Amino acid sequence: MYETTFRKDGDLLRVRITGERTREAVASVSKEIMETCLRKGTRKLLIDVRKFVGRLTLADDYQLPAKEFRTLPPHGGLLQAAAVLDLPENDARFALFEDAARSQGYNFRVFSEAERALKWLDEQDLKRV
Repeated sequence: MYETTFRKDGDLLRVRITGERTREAVASVSKEIMETCLRKGTRKLLIDVRKFVGRLTLADDYQLPAKEFRTLPPHGGLLQAAAVLDLPENDARFALFEDAARSQGYNFRVFSEAERALKWLDEQDLKRV
């Protein structure tokens, strides 16, 4: 069981996820987030999973983005970038998830500091010019 809260801030959609992190929950919330992005015309995402309790297996860290993200509603180029905030103790696992998400066409990074995530999201505008 998980809960999401959404807050639109200009072209940024802030999402906070709390509850139990399972493979099924991550797949479900990913679809919910993408549908909300499309509905709200969101270009950037900041997803806070620091209170989304539990860890996925290393296989899930790869397979979820590599396989499940293919089933998400297409963003049609609207979504420019997504940053995820996770706990620093999970830092060693960020790269695998990032690489798998990028292989599906998502400009995606994981951070343990909100300031760095927001700075990276701001820089994504500069890369589009």
